[in-house]
Amino acid sequence: MTILISGANGKVGTALTAQLKSRKLAYIALDHAQLDITNSTAIKQRLREYRPSIIINTAAFTHVDLAEQQQEKAFETNERGAELLAQTAASQQIPIIHLSTDYVFSGDKPLAESYVEGDAAEPASIYGKSKLAGEQAVRNANAHHIIIRTAWLFDEHSDNFAKKLITAAKQQLDLPSPTLRIAANQYGCPTDTSDLASAIVHLLQTYASKTTLPWGTYHYAGEPAISRLEWAQEILATAQTHGLITHQPILGPTTDSLYIGRAPRPVNSALNCTKIQQLLGIKPSQWRNRMSRLIQTMNHYENN
Repeated sequence: MTILISGANGKVGTALTAQLKSRKLAYIALDHAQLDITNSTAIKQRLREYRPSIIINTAAFTHVDLAEQQQEKAFETNERGAELLAQTAASQQIPIIHLSTDYVFSGDKPLAESYVEGDAAEPASIYGKSKLAGEQAVRNANAHHIIIRTAWLFDEHSDNFAKKLITAAKQQLDLPSPTLRIAANQYGCPTDTSDLASAIVHLLQTYASKTTLPWGTYHYAGEPAISRLEWAQEILATAQTHGLITHQPILGPTTDSLYIGRAPRPVNSALNCTKIQQLLGIKPSQWRNRMSRLIQTMNHYENN
């Protein structure tokens, strides 16, 4: 089986290629320069050239705030690009795994509840709307598809909330009353990117052995769900335990409405992962363990 990955230099693409390489699985990893998914001619050429058994689309316009100003570009990549890739794959009877986001939901559910795959998708942001449009395009274009919605990705290598928070905390520590403002009106599921990559590899291995999958839409994210403010508190406590910071700044709760020009975020975007566990045997990411590993890695690099 040969696996083709689009958007291979992105966060998920990088984690996925690393795992495929370590497991000695055959893959072709193409970045934007090698495969522009909005170019139908380029897609046809690459599929003829490599003849993949399955495609994983990790290419996307992911800048949530910038999408509000660059709506056409967001939809061109997230909807039209996904559609072209899925259509061309279908014409050659190639299945596709496509990544989506928790931002397809409005976030209006009570905090005690989480979103299941069949819940109505009503995104508030342009980014969410473009990703939802991409989901619908993939469903319509290729019957043999898996759509994976994920959330709040972090890892040891790329820029993410945990790293930004620790950097900001360090910059504040010499002040008389170090304070960081953190959104208290966001509730979701931190997800380790390498765990998401492992879940995709599990799908690939299942497909290789059975030549089919239970096609459809799935949620894959971390557990437990937590507010961004509470997540920040845990990150800083762990950072202090591992010696990355000497003491913790005060965390002041705030809301997205105070950030002028920022795209709206769903208040509650917690994803229910029961379906992927029951049908595919894939367990949610345990983000506390992974976050501790990330901070230990940061500490190692700073002290060596």
